[in-house]
Amino acid sequence: MKRVLIITYYWPPSAGSGVQRWLKMSKYLPEFGWQPVIYTPENPDFSTKDESLFKDIHPEVEVVKNKIWEPYRMYRLLTGKKSGGGNFGMTKSDNQGVMQKFSMWVRGNIFVPDPRVTWRKPSILFLKKYLKKHPVDAIVTTGPPQSMHLIGLGLKKSNPKLKWIADFRDPWSKFDFLDNFDLSESAKKKQSDLESEVLNFADRVVTVSPSLGDELVDFDKSKRRIVNNGFDHKDFENIASSNTDTFQIYHAGLINAYRYFPNLWKALDELVSENQDFKNKVKVELVGNVAGTIQEKLNSFSKLKNHIRVRSWMAHDELLKEYGKANLLLLLPHQSINAKGIIPGKVYEYLALKKPILNFGPSNTDVAKILEETQTGTTLSGASVDEIKTQLMKVFLDFKSKKTFNPYSEKINQYSRKNLAEKFSTVLEEIA
Repeated sequence: MKRVLIITYYWPPSAGSGVQRWLKMSKYLPEFGWQPVIYTPENPDFSTKDESLFKDIHPEVEVVKNKIWEPYRMYRLLTGKKSGGGNFGMTKSDNQGVMQKFSMWVRGNIFVPDPRVTWRKPSILFLKKYLKKHPVDAIVTTGPPQSMHLIGLGLKKSNPKLKWIADFRDPWSKFDFLDNFDLSESAKKKQSDLESEVLNFADRVVTVSPSLGDELVDFDKSKRRIVNNGFDHKDFENIASSNTDTFQIYHAGLINAYRYFPNLWKALDELVSENQDFKNKVKVELVGNVAGTIQEKLNSFSKLKNHIRVRSWMAHDELLKEYGKANLLLLLPHQSINAKGIIPGKVYEYLALKKPILNFGPSNTDVAKILEETQTGTTLSGASVDEIKTQLMKVFLDFKSKKTFNPYSEKINQYSRKNLAEKFSTVLEEIA
């Protein structure tokens, strides 16, 4: 097999969406003639762990580790925070203390492009030696954190013959996430300059959605390829659907002020108040981090609140079992200027379940297009309370009558991790 070096910060036992793309890609690349070599930190700092992910590491995968210095640890010492992963990445809030505000300014203006930039130079030195003894046919860097691309850039500059793919899961300098850190003009320029250098030196640029390329600085678009995220078909082989008499509405992931759609909750509250049958059967499951301010708002809906259950983060395989109980799946996307090209990882797992989806994001996004092409859901952009109630009742009545839901399976299957690994292997073959 040809060998591909994959430089990624996230690797098991790291949990969350960041780890899934290359854990799953490396699982299937060997079937298409590529042996993955994972380069990842020996001592990373992340907030949640999921030991169950180790089972997805393919036996052909080689894992190479190197120590990293994490400024997040210093941040927690200064602020008294105890949780892993630090709080540099949190959004602004009115109740931030002076130290937290200062720390976030440091995060944005000193650690450019991100706090993992401290790993760049040690990694370049380490990998230069490694590659002399263990050559590869191509390298892939995946960000965020975007510092991973700077490692690839350093290796490419030292050896221009090295074939390099820069894999973007999120925007870079145009990402509105950076607005949290009060970037100076020089820091903004540095972000943009680094991004431009990476895009120009890379042999190929891969993005996870069609619109994400528009969120990158200008570069030679002939080098660009699109390889979406997806779902692992094996994860869904033993997921049993619920046969209970309860109408279960599920949302997985973060709900904060940017993901709060008041008309949805007003619609549910009114249906519980007006429709006795709906009231007797409905149950809303929110799995993940629901901000305290949002929980307060949900509790203000006097009729609905007793039908909502909030549960914290759970292991990925447990979450998939929970999905099996759902009769309706909610998408509550982040309301931001980058929303058009951002496709949350759970979208693809929702597709694999082949259950109705209600999406509350804009109608011109890549998510909305995927739901339309797969016939898996409806996008309710700016919908009124009455319009939302109509859609909820439609799904509820289909549930009651046990009507079969028939999405476009062929279109859904193109997002299987195996098919996407084959697609990525063709990009590797282009340059190798």
